[in-house]
Amino acid sequence: MIALGLGTHNFTASYCLEKYKTICEKGLVSKPLTKTYFIGFFARFFTSSIYKTEPLEAALQDVYGRKKLFGYQGNATRVAITTTVDADTRLFANFNSGDGKAYLNSNIHTWAA
Repeated sequence: MIALGLGTHNFTASYCLEKYKTICEKGLVSKPLTKTYFIGFFARFFTSSIYKTEPLEAALQDVYGRKKLFGYQGNATRVAITTTVDADTRLFANFNSGDGKAYLNSNIHTWAA
């Protein structure tokens, strides 16, 4: 997340750290019982994640706005983000729009990457 801010949005390092803390505070909202001692083990077994999706997406959208990831400008830092799709490593990058193989479609909003 910090690399996206520095490279794609040209945020300063101190601004990135400030916004990273904001994303963690506002975006990482636990699902009920998933963080409770002992019961949390069973609750996590039946859910897909510990945290709610909506608050995280909202926090990321607040920080990164509507800017697209793809669209490398000559003086910007090149940024690539790794992810896993069907046990294969893939990349989102601001310098490659996607080839359907190693690079995924990078013409998406930065917050979605």
